[in-house]
Amino acid sequence: MKFTKDKIDLLLNGTREERIYACARSFTLFKLYYFTKYLTFKPAPFHEEFDQDVEDLVYGRVKDATWIAFRESAKTSDAKIALVWLIARKVVIDALRTQGEDVAHWGERLYINVDCYDKNNAESILFDVVTEHSPVACGLPILGSFTTSRARKMKPRSSGSAIS
Repeated sequence: MKFTKDKIDLLLNGTREERIYACARSFTLFKLYYFTKYLTFKPAPFHEEFDQDVEDLVYGRVKDATWIAFRESAKTSDAKIALVWLIARKVVIDALRTQGEDVAHWGERLYINVDCYDKNNAESILFDVVTEHSPVACGLPILGSFTTSRARKMKPRSSGSAIS
């Protein structure tokens, strides 16, 4: 997805509803708006491919995707943010469905499967999504309260100071 001046203007100056809708439709916009504290360097070209893979999976354009890249290339970070995006999207889709809108064009998949080589990384992803990346921790107003009080007190299990 090309990041244009119009999209930047929408994120910065659009109404809350316009921003929520746009971020629910686009993983890239969601990541850039809600997770800017983790984006400390200019993204490499393959990050656009990662983002497109997430959207292709969710919208049913592909059945599976594998990210093979060097260490510290943000594979796990993007996967964690994608899981939060899916949670946020589901809330928006459910609200639209409740209002009687046709949501067929929102894609077939409301979840993705994240496979890890070892159990510790899988646990890290789960706990980071529930704690550090929860809507409460990220200030996502579109979800309300997602975590329990016990989960909010837990420390992230990732190895770095940002998403690892």
